Amino acid sequence: MLSRRFSCLGRSRHIVPRSRTMVSYSPKVRAYPFQVSPKDALDKCVVSDRVIGTLEWLVETVTPENLVPVYFPAWLIDTELEGRVSFTNSGSKSPSNLKVTAVSWNSYLPGHTMEKLSMIPLLSKELNHERPIPFTNDLRTQHGRQVVCLPFETSPFHCLDAANTMSYEGSRVSDSTRLHSVQPNIWAAYPVLLPLYLAQFRLENQETVQTAVIEAFAADGRILLERSSRKIPADEEEIYKSVISRARVTLDRFGDFPMLTGLLNRFEAEKTNPSAQDRLDSQNWLYLQGSPTHFSNIKTVTCETSFTETKLSELAVLSRWIDRKLDPESLQMLAKSSWNWDDLRIRPFVAEEVSAVRDFIECGQTRAVAFAASEAASEDAELRAEAERCDSERNQSVPGWWREWQQGQEAKSGDT
Repeated sequence: MLSRRFSCLGRSRHIVPRSRTMVSYSPKVRAYPFQVSPKDALDKCVVSDRVIGTLEWLVETVTPENLVPVYFPAWLIDTELEGRVSFTNSGSKSPSNLKVTAVSWNSYLPGHTMEKLSMIPLLSKELNHERPIPFTNDLRTQHGRQVVCLPFETSPFHCLDAANTMSYEGSRVSDSTRLHSVQPNIWAAYPVLLPLYLAQFRLENQETVQTAVIEAFAADGRILLERSSRKIPADEEEIYKSVISRARVTLDRFGDFPMLTGLLNRFEAEKTNPSAQDRLDSQNWLYLQGSPTHFSNIKTVTCETSFTETKLSELAVLSRWIDRKLDPESLQMLAKSSWNWDDLRIRPFVAEEVSAVRDFIECGQTRAVAFAASEAASEDAELRAEAERCDSERNQSVPGWWREWQQGQEAKSGDT
């Protein structure tokens, strides 16, 4: 029987949250409904007893005894940032210093500091096709189960201050590129609740508990498995190939098991191309269904006309650089920073709010192109007129709340 493989989970150290007092949320919070039932979630991470016999050596995963529905808080960020980028060329003693504008839509910040889970971006690309709803108390129960609702603990604004207080070394994007003097042209933080199932299990003769994460906003959500210290024996190449071959035959015969299929795919990738595997997975998690995403989702980067293609290519690493900045220490700083729900930059994640921000940003992109063309042909009156029209349209498209927030900041500066 499969049950013989389980040990009691009651006293084990794990990341599945325990029940706590009822958490209240701001009216600004939106939640993605659970579209996956507990039964379907279990089916995603079960390995049938018909398969276990075939894969005894390779895979010991079995049905978890502990399955917890969780609403995990997160911040989605839309922003347009201006900054200065310094490039140090080997043949020049003084670095070039150019203005850069970066646009980011749907970047991700964890809203909670839960161990390990907060260190990965839970913003799946497929989430863009779903629509969140206002959080109401009836969402605390899903498919007959009580949902663990985690509170918002982190500030969505601390990273703005941190960007301008980094050390010289900390601001280096690459060996020859440094980012500094960052200021937002707009910054909108949308609080959302992401539906997850945390499935927990432990194999016989293993002391550590492993956790699987199933995204529950859609049937095809990602599945993540906590990394184990267990390694495939390097000296058992032929056994490995034989087991993989039999596993594929078994899956063809009995049907697909997402977690098992994901494990096999990852084992094969790790065996054939270890360097590629490093890019596919995070430090703590294996992606058994779906792929990793970045914390930052940089849509465009525009620069001064003197910016060369060579230098632009150096900014391609910007997303990875930002991802590396979100380490456990910086996450604790997000949690310690003061903020409140009345901040005008916190907006509900609804169509009219998002459209207003992105229309403003797109006006800025159009304006940048128009002014670049006007500078290239300075005597062309028609191009100058078009640039001025774009500039006026941009000013008119500023969301009212952003203008009000800027005025408040100016008033505070005047009082000091």
